[in-house]
Amino acid sequence: MTGPITAASRICGTARMPVWLRLFPASTRGAWFPAAIALTLLWILARTLAPAPGLTRSYYLLDRSIPPAIDDRTPPVVEHATAVDLEFIDERGRPTRYYLVRWEGIWWSPRPERIDFHAAADDSVAVRVDGELVVERNPAIGMTGTPGAVQLDAGAHRIEIVHRQHGGGRILHLQWAPAGGEPRPIGPIRTFPSDPGAAGYWLAVASAQLPALVLLTWAAGPVVALVGRYAKSLRALGASELRERLGVILFPALLGPSQLLLFGPWTVHATNRAEFLVSFWRLAPTWSWLLAPIAGVLAALGIVLPARWFSRYVAVLWGAGLLCSGCRGTCSSPTTVRWTAAVWTWRRTRGARRSSWRCGSASLPWQSSSPSR
Repeated sequence: MTGPITAASRICGTARMPVWLRLFPASTRGAWFPAAIALTLLWILARTLAPAPGLTRSYYLLDRSIPPAIDDRTPPVVEHATAVDLEFIDERGRPTRYYLVRWEGIWWSPRPERIDFHAAADDSVAVRVDGELVVERNPAIGMTGTPGAVQLDAGAHRIEIVHRQHGGGRILHLQWAPAGGEPRPIGPIRTFPSDPGAAGYWLAVASAQLPALVLLTWAAGPVVALVGRYAKSLRALGASELRERLGVILFPALLGPSQLLLFGPWTVHATNRAEFLVSFWRLAPTWSWLLAPIAGVLAALGIVLPARWFSRYVAVLWGAGLLCSGCRGTCSSPTTVRWTAAVWTWRRTRGARRSSWRCGSASLPWQSSSPSR
């Protein structure tokens, strides 16, 4: 079956195709491009049809009676929220004492499951699922402690979280986990303001998960085209030279992306107070897999580059990695970067013609006129 891009090129001619698309072989254009477009449209459709995740949050002021009760003179502030935390109080300038916050909505279980709720609060917090008290923390019984467990059937369950604060400090930490699993924040995909139904839940899942697949699909086409374009050059390298290039390029290719995806970028306090100085892998753990394709693409590019560009490319990767690590001054100066790249490449290819190395422009074994042994 002829792909739409291939058919269009036959009808209109390749001269009318975008320059970047003409760089890809016809077979790649006929399979990859329609697949990437289809996944992108599917993601847009899922985002459009998926119900809004999150909970309904109500903020009440309390009077100064003993015990404090809801102040009927001030109407509650009701709004949609995607996180169960207290950061909105500072961001919106709400009173930080004598208040009550209630989050309520639907907890969706895609299958029968047993889950744990971990809670800590000052002054108090109570979590109820389908009207049943699952976990409670207050000064009388303790502000921290063991998690509360609940067995849920597949489908929608009513959830209510109530946090009260009178005087003194205020704290609210609430997480959930599969029975015995790693705690994680209560957030989108599992919580909805109203019952989303099975279709709505899976649309929300697709809306959250498809971006990774869309990104990977769009990135796969250029990689395949690049490898195909330089397949002849790769075959000419030989197994030993290919191993040498991989030994040189893998660590610099991992250096920058690993710091960005695993240890940063640090969030900005003025725009993301809830996660100030929280690393990216904790903010978006499902995106950490990007480290492998990003480093793989950078390493593949180094392998297919002509020999005269290889040492400069290694130096650029080292420079980017050092800059990502937050180095300043001499640590990230061009001279230091070139020296570091040259030393690393020399150590990874020791035994080659060491006399050919020069600061910042080290000649690699495959750059010489005769192959190294």
